[in-house]
Amino acid sequence: MKPTKLFRSRAIAVAGGLTVVALAAGGVAYATEPSSSPSSAAATVAKTATARTDLGLVRRPLLRLIRHTVHAQLIVGTKTGYETVTINRGKLESVSATSITLKRPDGPTVIESIGSSTRFRGLKESKLAAGDRVVTVQVGGATVLIGALPPKAAAGGSTSGTKA
Repeated sequence: MKPTKLFRSRAIAVAGGLTVVALAAGGVAYATEPSSSPSSAAATVAKTATARTDLGLVRRPLLRLIRHTVHAQLIVGTKTGYETVTINRGKLESVSATSITLKRPDGPTVIESIGSSTRFRGLKESKLAAGDRVVTVQVGGATVLIGALPPKAAAGGSTSGTKA
């Protein structure tokens, strides 16, 4: 299988895993909503009219969950069976041509290998530096995606340098 097809299938697997998380969050939101039985057609129409705003009630907690996730391990169904998807978030400690080391906020240091199929989002591989905020995605033990952003600016401080 070509690397691009492999990456696409892995990306689909990650998207499927995130869909499962979204559905689970929706189920939790639905289960925690107090039940009400409309007594008239007007109440049914009013509930239908507010259904679109209910999507926001699910979307916000899901985005909060994703933003605060430090480590996740998902088992995702694919056409050929199941794949394990692992997500880690933390601060970059070091990077080389073959590996990346990051420190998760909950304490552990994670070392992951970088291969020819690894893709970079946000900062380019050559621009990575210690302290950058990093998210890594592994599928079946191989790191397929590294997303990176520069460290947050200190509160009240100004950032040095100018944007091009």
